[in-house]
Amino acid sequence: MKSRRVRKSLRKSRKLKKSLRHRKRNIYRGGEKIEIYQGVYDGDIENGKPNGYGTATYYNGDIYEGDWINGVPNGIGKYTYNDRVYTGEIKEGKPNGSGTMRYNNGNTHVGFVIDGLPCCRGIMTYANGNKFDGLFLHGEIFSGRMRYPNGDFYEGYFENGQPSGRGIMRLSNGNVYEGNWDKGALIHDFQRDPHQTWKDSPLK
Repeated sequence: MKSRRVRKSLRKSRKLKKSLRHRKRNIYRGGEKIEIYQGVYDGDIENGKPNGYGTATYYNGDIYEGDWINGVPNGIGKYTYNDRVYTGEIKEGKPNGSGTMRYNNGNTHVGFVIDGLPCCRGIMTYANGNKFDGLFLHGEIFSGRMRYPNGDFYEGYFENGQPSGRGIMRLSNGNVYEGNWDKGALIHDFQRDPHQTWKDSPLK
């Protein structure tokens, strides 16, 4: 079940994408093309700088479309990179705030980002059917709940995308394993009662 903060983040992400479409249709009325740092800008200009709504195509292949303030992407926008597409809040030229990140490998992150990396609360839906709901640190899943397509469920800490540290694995057949994990393997089983609750849940 999604936490209140995650549900709020999902609603905000949908509003941001709708707002971006509104800006493109109703705010942008055509502008000028000018050279900017590491690229070309096409959009609204004020005082010789991008201000308002516009699109920048960078020489490295990245594309930004959205709000600008004094020559810097700020507001709501869409960044298209070679391996992912981000739509959401932009601050000081980078994805910062609530948004949606869609990766070319089929994974999707919805939640908070800092400097373009998932951070704090969020949801990651994987192309293989796995779904993580919890905390991110430096772009990696850190602690939370992972649901697997076969019905298995893990709650605890992660490292490099695998259960590592303290956690509980509930299998679809009813078996429960609690203990310390390392690279997805249980190394210390606490022999817990499957009907008890884990008081030290990392999400509490």
